[in-house]
Amino acid sequence: MDGRRFTIAELEDLAQRALIGAGAAEWVVRSLSRAVAAEEAGGRPERGFDALAAYCEDVAAGRVDGEAVPEVERPADAVVRVDAAQGLAHPAVEAGFGELVPLARRIGAAVLIVRGSGPSATPDIHARWLAEEGLVGIALGHAPDCATAVALPVGTGRGAVVLDAAPADAMLMGALGLVVRSLAGPEPGGLVFAALDPAQISGQPLAALPLAGREGPAAEPRVVLSEEVLGRIARWAAPD
Repeated sequence: MDGRRFTIAELEDLAQRALIGAGAAEWVVRSLSRAVAAEEAGGRPERGFDALAAYCEDVAAGRVDGEAVPEVERPADAVVRVDAAQGLAHPAVEAGFGELVPLARRIGAAVLIVRGSGPSATPDIHARWLAEEGLVGIALGHAPDCATAVALPVGTGRGAVVLDAAPADAMLMGALGLVVRSLAGPEPGGLVFAALDPAQISGQPLAALPLAGREGPAAEPRVVLSEEVLGRIARWAAPD
């Protein structure tokens, strides 16, 4: 395939430059750039640089506020809620995780609700980030009744395995979705994530979860971006 090869670090840098060129603030783009680079490296371009072009277009057109500052609050003991202020979803999720992770470690299970954000095409990456903190990460996205991705911590390091919402796992994903919704309360709306501490789950029911997921990309793969994809983001950040 014709195109140019990039490391993950180079993909992140290219994504950051494109988003900043489209009008997003520098501090806003870090988590989104990290997510789309990981998706592209994992062989999911529809969640990677294809989605990046759409994020840039939304920011440049003013459909999403590229400088919005998320507001974090605690409406209930086990719930973190973030108002993204019509900004990008990823910095809002990142801000919420700053509260969600220590809360889940302290009480065993907690939920994050993100409202007022642009779309996110990377719920599996968000779930993975929770698993890398040693927690079970569950992402519902905008799906009303079932999980869209589950990530499980692996070993004692920052490893994780992601379970996608495949048809064969529909019952599992639906059950997990009901658990998260029960924690979040009625009609939470927006993006919803849950973090569970496996060490505190009574009876360890999470041990029954299948580990037939997918691991993250290799440490430094070389990822090919086609000229077509590069052309879509060239107006904001031409590759070096």
